[in-house]
Amino acid sequence: MRRAKGPSGQTVLTRRELIAATGLSAAALAALAACQPATTGPTTSGSAAPGAGGTKAPKIGGTLIINQGQEPNTLLPYGNGNAYAGNIFFATANRLVRVQLPEMSPTPDLAESWTVSADGTTYTFKVRKGVKWHDGNPFTLEDIKYTYETLSHPDRPGGLPSNLANIVGAQDFKDKKATTIAGITTSGDDTVVFKLKNLSAIFLVTVASSIMVPKHILSTIPVADHPKSAFARKPILTGPFMVSDWKNGEGVVLTAFKDHFAGRPRLDTIISRGIPDAATGIAELRAGSVQVASVLADQFGEFDKDKTNYTTQRSPGTTAWYMQLDPTNVLFSDRNVREAMAHTPDRKAITDALFAGTAEPNYSLVSPLSYIYNPQAPKYEYDPAKAKQLLDAAGWTMGADGVRVKNGKRFEWTYMCSPRTAPWAAALQPYFKTMGIPFQIQQLDFGTIISKGVVGGYEGFFQGWGNFTIDPRIDLQANFLHTPPPSPDTVGYANPKVDDLFVQGTKATEEKDIKRIYGEIQSIVEGDVPFIHLWRIQDLLVVRNTVKIPPIKVSPQLWTTAAQWEAV
Repeated sequence: MRRAKGPSGQTVLTRRELIAATGLSAAALAALAACQPATTGPTTSGSAAPGAGGTKAPKIGGTLIINQGQEPNTLLPYGNGNAYAGNIFFATANRLVRVQLPEMSPTPDLAESWTVSADGTTYTFKVRKGVKWHDGNPFTLEDIKYTYETLSHPDRPGGLPSNLANIVGAQDFKDKKATTIAGITTSGDDTVVFKLKNLSAIFLVTVASSIMVPKHILSTIPVADHPKSAFARKPILTGPFMVSDWKNGEGVVLTAFKDHFAGRPRLDTIISRGIPDAATGIAELRAGSVQVASVLADQFGEFDKDKTNYTTQRSPGTTAWYMQLDPTNVLFSDRNVREAMAHTPDRKAITDALFAGTAEPNYSLVSPLSYIYNPQAPKYEYDPAKAKQLLDAAGWTMGADGVRVKNGKRFEWTYMCSPRTAPWAAALQPYFKTMGIPFQIQQLDFGTIISKGVVGGYEGFFQGWGNFTIDPRIDLQANFLHTPPPSPDTVGYANPKVDDLFVQGTKATEEKDIKRIYGEIQSIVEGDVPFIHLWRIQDLLVVRNTVKIPPIKVSPQLWTTAAQWEAV
C-alpha cells in the first residue's frame, strides 16, 4: 500500500505524525489552543453562573486547586505528553494561532493577523510585539524559526511529520542537507513567512498545534536531550501562567505571569492535582481542599442539589470511547467478525447502568456536534442474533466450552485497560463471553497502553479520542489515512479510496465540498468497521462557590479560560 499523496505529491498528516507534531498522546490530543476569552456556555446550576459578575470588576489574586485525576508525564511541549499536560499548556503556552472552541476556527494568538497568497502556498504572519518569555526575555522571530527547526530536527526520532514536510526546505533540514528551513523566512521584527510546497486546507490548524519554545534556553541543550532536561519539568513559555513547581504526588503549581501580553490573569496560583482515586478526590472536593473537579454520574447529584456550596455544569461528551482492535491479528482481520463484535454490546443498557443517564451510545469517531458529522454513515446497533450469524458465516463455530474455534484457533483475547476504563471493560465482558469470543482484562497504566498500542503489539485496548481539541478533519485523517512502514501504525487501517478522499480534502475550501468529502470518508470507514464504537460520556463539572470559572460549551474549553478563573 502506498502512502497517500496530496496535490503535486504532498503527503498528508497521519495519526502518529499528528502525535509527534502536537506532542500529545493519542488519547486526547488536547493542547491546541492557547488561553482564550470565555464564550457563552450551557445552562448551569447553582447560586450563580460561573464567571457571571455583571459590571463588577473581577477580583485579582487567590488560589484555585483543580483535580485532573492524573499528573502529566512530561511538560516538554513536543514530548508526547498526555492530556493532563495538554491542559496545563492551555494556561502556560502560546502558538502563532490558536483554535477557537468549539467552532474550531483559527484565531490570532502570537500572530495578530495573517494573509494567504492566491495559490494558497504562502502564509505571511504579523507577529505581536512586546511578548515576553516567563524569564523576562523578549520573544522574537528567531524563536519561531527555532521552534519549527526543533520539531523538524534530525535528532528527533521518527520521520518528518507531513505537515512539516510540506514546508519548503524542511525535509532537507531533517536530512541534514541544510542548516535552516528555507521555507521559513522573517523580515523586520514582526513578520514571518511560511512557504509551502503545495496547498493545504488544514495548514493553519496544524500551525495551531505548535507551541512556541525559547531558543535562548533550548538551543544550549542537544535536541536529543530535551526530554531529560529540567525544561521538561519546568518549561519557560509565554502563557498567562508559568510553571513554578512540580512535585510528583503533590501536583503542578502555576503562578500568574504578570507581564503576559494580554494582561495578568485573575488568579495568583493554580494547583493542578492528580488524585487518581475517585473516592479520595470526592472527599477533598467536599472538604474544600479541591475547588474544581470533574465527577462521575453517581456523585454528581449530591453536588448539583447543593447550590449553596457548589456550581455545576454539564457539557456534551467530547470523547469517543471505543474498542480498538489490531486488524492484522487473525482474530480480527475479517470485516464480518468486526461487524459481529460491533453488534455484540448493548450500549444503552451499559451506559444506563454505568453512567446513570449521563452518557449516550456512540457510533462514530466524529462528534455529532461537528459540522462534518455524517448521520447516514453505517451504525451497528445491539443485535446478538446478527452477531452470531456473522461469526458463524466467518467460520468461527461455537465450541463445547462456549468459546468459538476456527482452524484450531480459539477466539480468546486480551483487552488492555487503564484503571479508569477497567470497570467499563468488565461491563462489556459478559456480552462477548455469551457470544463465544471472551476476553481477559489486562489493567495497565496509561503510558504502557500507549507504548504497546502499535499494530502487532496488542490485540485490543480501550481507547478514547477527544473531539474539539483539533479540527475534525484531522481527527479522521490521523486515524484512517494509511500509515505504511517503517512508520509505526496504531490503527492498521488501509483503504485506497479513503486515502484518495483525504487527498481531495487537502484542496477543499468550500464547506459544502468539505462536508461531502469527509462525509463520504465516514461512510466508507464505518462500513469497514475499524473500531467498535461504544459511548460518549457527558462531562460533569463541579465548582465550589469560593471560585468562579467561565461557562463552557465543551470540556476542552475549561483550561483555555484559565486566565479568567477567579477567587471570590
